[in-house]
Amino acid sequence: MYRLGKLKNLMIILSFFGLMTFPLYSLLLERYAAAVTSPVDLENGSYLTYKNLCEDLGWKLFYAGVLCGVVVMLLILLEGFRYLHRKKFVNMDLALPLTHTERFFGDLLAVITAQFVPLLAMCGIGKFAASHVRSFNYSQYYQTLEVPPPVRLCERMETMIPQFIVAALMLLFISLFVISFCGRTPIAVMMTVFVQIAVPVITFTLWYISSCNAYGAAGASFGMDLSLFSLLSPFGYLMAAGYGDMHYLLNRSPWGYLFIAVYLVALCAGAYFLQKHRRAERTGEPFVYKYARHGFTALYILAATTFFSVRIMLPELAFNYGF
Repeated sequence: MYRLGKLKNLMIILSFFGLMTFPLYSLLLERYAAAVTSPVDLENGSYLTYKNLCEDLGWKLFYAGVLCGVVVMLLILLEGFRYLHRKKFVNMDLALPLTHTERFFGDLLAVITAQFVPLLAMCGIGKFAASHVRSFNYSQYYQTLEVPPPVRLCERMETMIPQFIVAALMLLFISLFVISFCGRTPIAVMMTVFVQIAVPVITFTLWYISSCNAYGAAGASFGMDLSLFSLLSPFGYLMAAGYGDMHYLLNRSPWGYLFIAVYLVALCAGAYFLQKHRRAERTGEPFVYKYARHGFTALYILAATTFFSVRIMLPELAFNYGF
């Protein structure tokens, strides 16, 4: 409760940005649906203008809310484990009559509460708003159009609620694992952002090279490769969920959820032992472990190499395969 009280301001900020994502986007779709009540509305310019305005504003607010929410979630994590990177809190926090296990899981529970209470509230409010879209009676003329109606868009958003939660858990535990190597707050932020970007870049470019027969390979299954790529990163996970492949994999097989559960437990255990064996006097240094700098450097080189290998091959791939 002590640490959760320190996180309440960030929790309020996260709640604000959470309302800008799924709930607000659902309400904008509801306004769009309210404007479509007759075939006449579908044939005039004002309908198209209103439709484009709602869609454009909704997606901009949605992306802005997600980006700001990710930033605030990272700030909550850094504040919850502040003694890892700020010397003035090391002695104060470590002087508390707590074991390492009690301190680690107490701080982790406070961070999870501060992050996921707003997230679950966002999903609940958004689902309630989306349910009102179904109350509109669409004309038969509108239902014959090849444009997906707002009700289908809202149903698509509802199916992504558990995927948002899983992606948030992946973001939390990957970030927790990374910051356990770092001794300064700026380094922790930079390395966390770098790893969150590097992992999907590496896995996606390796999939891209293999699936496009770049080296004369026989090719691979698009769905399975993309699913495996998405299971290693929250951003890759949401990309695959938006594409539809991850939604298919996790609904048809429990192995996807089992893999993610094992992956998250492994990250949590790794962070636990890294923090248990780190030396408090090294707080303030860029990296608290000797070989961490070399590991992150190797990851950067691998990410840059795979990215530029695809970038160089793009003209040939576009010519041979029509991409």
